[in-house]
Amino acid sequence: MAAEVTGIFLANYKIKAFMLSSFFAGIAGAIYGHYVKLISPDYFGISLSIDYIVIIIIGGLGSVLGTILGAVFVIIVPEMLRLFGDLTRSSFPIFSQRFGDLREGVFGLLIVVFIILEPTGLAGIWRRVKIYWKSWPFRY
Repeated sequence: MAAEVTGIFLANYKIKAFMLSSFFAGIAGAIYGHYVKLISPDYFGISLSIDYIVIIIIGGLGSVLGTILGAVFVIIVPEMLRLFGDLTRSSFPIFSQRFGDLREGVFGLLIVVFIILEPTGLAGIWRRVKIYWKSWPFRY
């Protein structure tokens, strides 16, 4: 709004940003297609879409740091689930066989929890921790 008030044609910059992001997405797709030698819709299933939504919501909307933290979180959580499944394999064999199917359910639960309890995501938590330590030991 401040840019429009000063006379900057905002639609022009939005179109340029969209074109630049589309260019980078096209280059990334071309490199990926060259790498796998075949592009098929089978490579891009619903699980990948869920991962992207989880990255955005859990990391925090509107920040690059949130996207990075969300991506790290999405990489670590399945590994923790796999590790937990390996640990429970000897004790509860039936439960550990079905534990891999719970991945999407766990991500769905995490999305709901983060939307209700922490709408700013991991980036918001990081900001609050940074502000706390910056003002420690004197709170103003």
